[in-house]
Amino acid sequence: MVEQQADANGPALWAESLRTQVAQAEQRNAVVSLSVATVRRLIELLDAAAEDAKVAEVAHNFIVKQRITCAETIYQMDRIAEEAPEFIEDICEAAGYHEAD
Repeated sequence: MVEQQADANGPALWAESLRTQVAQAEQRNAVVSLSVATVRRLIELLDAAAEDAKVAEVAHNFIVKQRITCAETIYQMDRIAEEAPEFIEDICEAAGYHEAD
């Protein structure tokens, strides 16, 4: 199936494959049906996107709170080094910790 091939090549190609299928169905005024596997993969991608958004929000909040305007700020301001452990903990909370083998 096209969607399985595209998924093996990455989410972007998989998404493009789904877009193409939906566009073709719209032209025919048809209904698009998705397999359970496809719906599960969509849920995984949405979960990953939500996790990415949480990490981005944590990073953005830290940058704003610390008033980081350029790379030099990171190295010149002691407060940033002092706050780094808490920032890393927040990132790990948002992204998840490494699971030991």
